[in-house]
Amino acid sequence: MLAAAVDRAQIELGPGDPATETVISVLPPAPGPLEGNSPAMPTVFDIVLMEGECYVRERQSGDMFLLAGIACTPAEAP
Repeated sequence: MLAAAVDRAQIELGPGDPATETVISVLPPAPGPLEGNSPAMPTVFDIVLMEGECYVRERQSGDMFLLAGIACTPAEAP
């Protein structure tokens, strides 16, 4: 689901344990062989519980993505 949220086929999660934390970060793609240092930043998602369903909310855009079939710890419960 997170791969679709960042529009990439493969992702690498940033540091932290999604089983115990309420934030998930997706690392940017590694620079290519002809690139130097990349200014790309991780995409950060907050885990949100709404009406018993687990979602991730992208911090920058606020877009919500359902994590169907996954138990979660919410960052907030509205």
